Amino acid sequence: MIISAPALVMGDDIDTDTIIPTYALQLSRDPTVFGEYAFHHTIPDFKERGEKILATGTNFGCGSSREEAVFALIHAGVKAILAPSFAPIFRRNAFNNALPSIEMDTSLIADGDCLEIDFKAHTVFNSTQHTTFSFSLTPPEETLLTKGGLLSLLHERLTR
Repeated sequence: MIISAPALVMGDDIDTDTIIPTYALQLSRDPTVFGEYAFHHTIPDFKERGEKILATGTNFGCGSSREEAVFALIHAGVKAILAPSFAPIFRRNAFNNALPSIEMDTSLIADGDCLEIDFKAHTVFNSTQHTTFSFSLTPPEETLLTKGGLLSLLHERLTR
């Protein structure tokens, strides 16, 4: 699997309240609706920017352990998140919903750089800067990504 999109650079300690405001959780239980509210207060045109790979600072997804933050990102065009570290519950929610959350140094990635993530080679290629970064995933993380998330994996296993 290969994912390509421009980088959107963000800072450290992006919490789930910033990703999706609390009031948006009361509006619907439809996960696609949450994409309309991703970064609603901080980046009003976030969804309109199209497909993107977030290149963030440390501790991405800290704060409340709300799965809706992952839904908001997915439905607002986020194809993957790169960060030196993630809040553990956020990262688990991301993989459970097949949103790649890759731990790596992001300090050399600039806003708008064209990134290509190759999951078979475990590399992130920055075609703007002609640099390549390596990453690793655990076997369960790779399974969740290739199977489309936890619910898809469980459905597959239960219907065999």
